[in-house]
Amino acid sequence: MHAIIDAYSCTPMPLSSPTTVTALIVDIARTLELHIQHIYVQAFPGPAGAGVSGVALISESHINVHTWPERELAQLCIHSCNAFPVDHVVALVNAAFDIPRATRDEMVKTIVLDR
Repeated sequence: MHAIIDAYSCTPMPLSSPTTVTALIVDIARTLELHIQHIYVQAFPGPAGAGVSGVALISESHINVHTWPERELAQLCIHSCNAFPVDHVVALVNAAFDIPRATRDEMVKTIVLDR
């Protein structure tokens, strides 16, 4: 399963926090019972504070979080070989970034392996 969440009109302060982004990634993995192998989070300087990008390599695939405080925007991508409730992820994003509006796309992917 692949979910993309775009969060709009977020509170800018937490969008600049590598600690908040790291905690969000960990909370998503814990809630969805995904297994983190490695997390890397980087803050970038900007006119309205640092944007943050975070990626987690999980046994099931990956979790990405990117923020733009100057645009009050966060984008997340969760890809897993297991299905998961996207509503739970949206609730976690709302708790982290206080989002009044979000869009989401969900894709169920089928992989066919020829032997």
